[in-house]
Amino acid sequence: DGDYDIRYSINDGTSWNSVKISDCGATYCWDAHMVIDDNDELHVAYTTYTQYAETLVYMHYDGTTWTSEEVSSNAHFGPIGIAVDSDNHPHISYGIRGQYCGDGLRLASYDGSSWSHQDIDIGSNRGCESAIVIDESDYIYIAYQDRNESKLKVVTNKSGSWDRYTADMGS
Repeated sequence: DGDYDIRYSINDGTSWNSVKISDCGATYCWDAHMVIDDNDELHVAYTTYTQYAETLVYMHYDGTTWTSEEVSSNAHFGPIGIAVDSDNHPHISYGIRGQYCGDGLRLASYDGSSWSHQDIDIGSNRGCESAIVIDESDYIYIAYQDRNESKLKVVTNKSGSWDRYTADMGS
């Protein structure tokens, strides 16, 4: 029928049960990523794409109800990363809307009441296909592509500011 869904599946010990949690309508929902926090609540992030807009969407399941909100209307569709900090607040790494791989790497962080956005590495053809982890001290590490340089890059805020590293491919 031309409509697309995001589904949540769980195994009850004998079989898998699948439930639709989001109706993407006639748009594509790209690369949903999910994490489980310390309270066993689910956090999902994905991007959508139409010829008119590319958005970043966040969903949360508190054990009873799914909620959904648009985090950014300026996201590059494709793989993103999501992680939760020690307060169970989500952080999402994503590319900024632009050609090819996007116009840079951005981080969306939720503090319990609102979202903030940080530009981490701005430039053409970089920021896509990111992955994010947060360590026990709440330092953030993000791996992402810089296709202009054909390199995998890693950034971290462990020093108090964003430090960038290029993954060494060896000789």
